[in-house]
Amino acid sequence: MNMDPLSHYLRPPLRHAGWLWLLVAVLLIGAAWLAQDTYQVAARTEQLAARSERLQAQQRRAAKPVDDKASQRTQKQWAALQAERDYPWPEIFLAIERAGKADVELLEFQPDKTSRQLILRGEARDRRALEAYLDALAGQAVLNRVHLSHQQTVLRERLETVEFEIKAVVVGPSSNR
Repeated sequence: MNMDPLSHYLRPPLRHAGWLWLLVAVLLIGAAWLAQDTYQVAARTEQLAARSERLQAQQRRAAKPVDDKASQRTQKQWAALQAERDYPWPEIFLAIERAGKADVELLEFQPDKTSRQLILRGEARDRRALEAYLDALAGQAVLNRVHLSHQQTVLRERLETVEFEIKAVVVGPSSNR
């Protein structure tokens, strides 16, 4: 300890010491606030980055391209189901039933729903019975362009019959859907 009474005069007095301490305190408070704000911004940025990555991963999972062949297969199945639903089954069965003759036996009924064609195969007692059956089918409103595509005389156990194949185009109220 220096007890020299003159040492106090050798050093100039600090006039702004209070202001200097106040400035240091303000700078420390400002630095603390800036550090806290930076920490909060960094934490929020980290949260947003994590959320962004999760959303991008979900989008990648959701945006997986559907297998083109599987999609085409599904489209074909839906088209077949639509054709099946729109096909005028009751009208066709009613028309074939109305045209039925005792001398004609229908053995095969083959509808093509996409092209709306109908193939009927069977046997008739003779040509006149076949012609009458063909005329009766042609008179049905649900069938159009009815024609005989094949006929053949067959002998089975001394019984002669005519095998036939008839083709027709299916029309009707269900074809306009």
